[in-house]
Amino acid sequence: MAMDLIIKEDMKIISEALKNSDINNANIFCNRIITDATLNKLVSPTIVGAILKDIIMDSLQFEENPDDFKKFTDKILSLINKFEEIMETQVDNLEEIWRSYLKYFDSTRDLHFLIYEKGKYQSNPEFSRSTTEFCLNFLIEDLKEVNFLSITPYGVVNELSRVYITHGANIDDLSLKILITYFGHYFEYIKILMKDVSELLVKKIENEFTTLKDQIIEIITLYLEGKKEFLRESSELLFNLCLEWRKMFIRFMEIRLPTKKERGIKLPKEAKEKIKKIVSEVTQKEVEKE
Repeated sequence: MAMDLIIKEDMKIISEALKNSDINNANIFCNRIITDATLNKLVSPTIVGAILKDIIMDSLQFEENPDDFKKFTDKILSLINKFEEIMETQVDNLEEIWRSYLKYFDSTRDLHFLIYEKGKYQSNPEFSRSTTEFCLNFLIEDLKEVNFLSITPYGVVNELSRVYITHGANIDDLSLKILITYFGHYFEYIKILMKDVSELLVKKIENEFTTLKDQIIEIITLYLEGKKEFLRESSELLFNLCLEWRKMFIRFMEIRLPTKKERGIKLPKEAKEKIKKIVSEVTQKEVEKE
């Protein structure tokens, strides 16, 4: 199938970019595989692209430490090879994709630790679960608010990432984190567009968002109730979120947040007077030297 070849080509150039420590282009190529897969209704390659984009952006934190950066990117390259093998040999492969991601995640947790943290934390699934439940209930409360522009999916993802790296995670935890991450990518468009586009388009966008928001709540509920269908249904919703996110990109291209003009530092009157006095004394000394 021609589409299989295109996905393989996309995966190959992601690997090439990583081998050359080109994280920015590796990230762009992950967007490409997500777009190619979603527009052609391919769920597994979409999930693979979504996972790779997330972990490749993680590698930016290691750029100033060449040894750890090399270890991290080597593990990503191994994961890419595993993903290629899974997609080539298995038809019903979603669970195996997530299992491979979990194995990768467990093998890289130590790389995230500062020297003070290494060897200090044991895996603690009970703590990870209780913290996740708090974060999810917090997110659900925000999702049900009338003013949904106050929703902070990235804040929830940040907290989940910290807890999972420190205390461990399971397949459902990681699937949930990736799902909320891509809800965040999609939501970035929503926040901007709800302020800047026509009333007719606002209504259309709001309806689309409401549908996805309700689906997110349903999936979170499946996670909290420990339902066995969570993994498959969360993967399907992740595919839909990626599709809507890439459709937003096709409509509006890259949305950049407006930059704030830097304000000068406002000094108290007493500080201003002291500075004037110092400058005056220095100037006087320079004059006396001449």
